[in-house]
Amino acid sequence: MLPSSALRVVHQAPSRLVIVDPPNYVLGVIFGIVAVLIVALAIFLFRYHDARRIGAYLAIALSLLFLLIAAWSSTGETTSTFSRDTGMLEIQSSSLGSADPAKQIPLSKIKRANVETTVSNRRLVLILDAAEPVTLVEASSREGYYQAADAINDFLQLKK
Repeated sequence: MLPSSALRVVHQAPSRLVIVDPPNYVLGVIFGIVAVLIVALAIFLFRYHDARRIGAYLAIALSLLFLLIAAWSSTGETTSTFSRDTGMLEIQSSSLGSADPAKQIPLSKIKRANVETTVSNRRLVLILDAAEPVTLVEASSREGYYQAADAINDFLQLKK
């Protein structure tokens, strides 16, 4: 069984709130299976169709792309830390063992958190003072968005 890919509140206190958007393991497994199927096609083309070797090489290249997407999906994680001590929200993302530069947003600029929904997906956004909304967690059909938005809004209410 795969670990949960649901968004989770890992620490909630009056001075600090930490929300983790874990890797999307299901998506990684799906892309991994597709990559294996494409490799099977490549082996079939190599073995039984000498004239179609170029197709086999293209299939191998495509499977490598799918494996890269599977690895990216299975390792991507975002941690959002709301801190009263620093007065900042720090958003730290990493994937494939490499961390992106942290984004920081002053807590004083954040009005509230909203969950935007479409037919099959949810997206967690922060509504800022006089600015475009900031996407905190990308759209997906995973669970935990509403709990995270409630935790953020509760945390922001305490500062007033």
